[in-house]
Amino acid sequence: MVEMAICESPLAGGARHVRLDIALLMAKATLLFEVGRWSGAVRWDVMKPEIHVTPLGDIHANFDFFDEIVAPTRT
Repeated sequence: MVEMAICESPLAGGARHVRLDIALLMAKATLLFEVGRWSGAVRWDVMKPEIHVTPLGDIHANFDFFDEIVAPTRT
C-alpha cells in the first residue's frame, strides 16, 4: 500500500484524500493478497489454473480446495 500511495500521491498540491479513497486502496491491497494466494494454490496443484472475469468484474474460479479443506463450512 505504501508503494501505491507513493506512486499516486504528489508531494505537494493535489487533492486531499477522503475515507472512500483509503477504503478503495485497502480493497485493492486485499485483492492483490488474495490473487497471490491463488497463484500459490495453482502452483501446488490444489486449484485449477482457470480464472474467469465477468463483464461486471467478478472473478470466478474453482475454490473447492479452500471451501473443503482450508475453511470448511460447518453444518
